[in-house]
Amino acid sequence: MTEPTTPQPNVMQIQVIALAVAFSNVVYAIVLVLLSKFSMPENGFLGEDAWPLDALAPLFLMLAVALVIVSFFVRRMMLPRVRGDLAAKLRLTLIGMALADCAGVLGLLLCFTTGSLTWGLVLCAVGLAGAILHFPTRFWLEEDA
Repeated sequence: MTEPTTPQPNVMQIQVIALAVAFSNVVYAIVLVLLSKFSMPENGFLGEDAWPLDALAPLFLMLAVALVIVSFFVRRMMLPRVRGDLAAKLRLTLIGMALADCAGVLGLLLCFTTGSLTWGLVLCAVGLAGAILHFPTRFWLEEDA
């Protein structure tokens, strides 16, 4: 039987990839601030004639928190299958962080539609918190190795 030719990631590579994914929420926040200061209309890109968008902020916040919570259930469900395999732990980390990153994307969408920078930044912060909580520690990556 031949061995796989794909090199296995090491602990440092996994942590750098996870840091880059977590940093995406910071990039979303920077984009929101720059757009709101320089080019975004006060009422968002949809304007005042759009349907009542005030209800979107609490709805998106609940959805963002739910996605972060679901990401931990997905992680717990998949965790028994990844013992000792660094590539599988990388996949598990990326899945959890991607689900948490959806909160930042919802923040972008909310700010673009309503012009509410505050709610957009709150949702980016929820996404960043979820990504930080999913960040792989060296201890977790090296256990069962």
